[in-house]
Amino acid sequence: MSEVRKYRSNLVSREDLGLWEGDIAPILDEAEEVDLHWKGGKIPARILWECLAWFRKVNEKFSSEAQARLGYNPTTKEWCWVAYPQYVVAGLYSKEIPSDELTDEQRAMRLRATKEMADGGFMEAGTIHSHCDAGAFASGTDDKDEISQNGVHITLGEISSGHPEIHGRVVFRKIKYPIHSPLSRFLRGSRWREIYEKPGRRGVRLGGLLFGGRPVMQRMAVIRNSSRKLAT
Repeated sequence: MSEVRKYRSNLVSREDLGLWEGDIAPILDEAEEVDLHWKGGKIPARILWECLAWFRKVNEKFSSEAQARLGYNPTTKEWCWVAYPQYVVAGLYSKEIPSDELTDEQRAMRLRATKEMADGGFMEAGTIHSHCDAGAFASGTDDKDEISQNGVHITLGEISSGHPEIHGRVVFRKIKYPIHSPLSRFLRGSRWREIYEKPGRRGVRLGGLLFGGRPVMQRMAVIRNSSRKLAT
């Protein structure tokens, strides 16, 4: 098969089928399993504990979940996390405030955090959010929100308990890769025994992903409480 190209959302390749010759849609075998490997630096264990502590504070004050974005510097192999201004309401819901609804203070804070990430060489590399005291899993809303964001996506659940849960998956170019190997294989330090991985469906192996032991930057942001629930 010659080089595969994209034409109006369709894949085509140059082929000669006898009666027809030209750019023709190829017949492809169905892939039963796909593979993806992360070759960058590991997320420091500290980042989850920082987010867990913050998620607990939000849950105590608002009885709501919260979310943050993960950033990665491919040169220094460092990770950071940033929580942009967001709506929070009681229940399993949070949403970053749209740019046209930000206050001047919130807009300035978000621009400052975004600039600091860019100046520091950080690229967006995933998300992390809480499920309050519900279990850790990828909800339908999570799937919808994450499918267009490349990177690792992490959910922390049962956050008020002594044994919070963790669930992870990866999205790259709109393909979701469930993490096949237990997340615990990528965690360092005895404190991780206090967090239990939420069992999920089998997926691909992601060798060498996730957790290690490097310093992490922290960029906090304002949480805006809202009595109305925005459409997702």
